[in-house]
Amino acid sequence: AEALAQALRAAERHGALLGLQVQVARAALDCGQPARAAEAALALLALLDDGYAPESLHRAEAWWVAHRALAAAGQAQAAERALRQGEQWLRQVALPQVPPSFIDSFLHANAVNRALLAAAGAR
Repeated sequence: AEALAQALRAAERHGALLGLQVQVARAALDCGQPARAAEAALALLALLDDGYAPESLHRAEAWWVAHRALAAAGQAQAAERALRQGEQWLRQVALPQVPPSFIDSFLHANAVNRALLAAAGAR
């Protein structure tokens, strides 16, 4: 993953790099490596903060994975920030663009959106 990340940085493929960091964070969580997951989460959040969007996945998934990774690593404040940013993007940016007939599906059938919004509502 590090070699690919270096190649993506060199090619200025920031959206692909962001997606890679999401996958690294998820894999590290799955392997019980919360410190590595948090490192990838902080890298992907920095890319989001710089205005980049992932090329190959739903943007909310990046915030959701970052939230989970940072929470697992005991970084509660950073995890809360990721959750808050993901919720804000879903409600204020994405949701207004969803056609009315798809709103229920967007909010409830999409597993990432559902989980992120449930976690945000539980805090």
